[in-house]
Amino acid sequence: MPPSRDDDVLAASTAATAHLVATSGQASVVDLARAAGISRRTFHRYFPAKEDCLRPLMRDAMDVLVQALDERPRHEGPAAAFVAAFAVAAGGAFADRTRSLVPVVLAAPALHAVWDHEATSSRDRLRPALARRLTTSGATQGEVDAVADGLAEVLTGLALLALRRATERDVDPVTLLDEHCDRLGLHDLPRTTTTPHHDRRRSRDR
Repeated sequence: MPPSRDDDVLAASTAATAHLVATSGQASVVDLARAAGISRRTFHRYFPAKEDCLRPLMRDAMDVLVQALDERPRHEGPAAAFVAAFAVAAGGAFADRTRSLVPVVLAAPALHAVWDHEATSSRDRLRPALARRLTTSGATQGEVDAVADGLAEVLTGLALLALRRATERDVDPVTLLDEHCDRLGLHDLPRTTTTPHHDRRRSRDR
């Protein structure tokens, strides 16, 4: 199916925002609309505020991360798989975009607010990918989801911290994320931290 007009406008506006914000540190709605080839009125129909233009970019990054996470080998622990997926989403072909955008986003309160909101929302999208990796026999789906929820919050927080620290120190965020996970012992986590039902029943029967 060919892209719709809405898809085209979103893609053009997001690309314009990313380029202008990364190169100039700021841009007016008029600048963004002109770069996207649309009117100011059309721009506001899609984005209530100019900072909202970055939301599709952030969501696309999460799409890449979740897909990369699902493609990691199933024997790989959740933290190691997340770090590898983060390397795909924030590095590689996206490394230049990450390096140019993150400092600007962190320096602008309005952009930072969008960043924080999307980071919180991203945990809801990351949770199922982690739950699929954690599922083992003996644990209920509710237990697996609870573990995945905690992991999603911790790993997302560490990824954001790595991006901030990498900007401050001009180092690789993937390396920092891996170090954070190692320091907290996340690489040593088993595929699931829940107790199988038969073990709990056996404990209660004693």
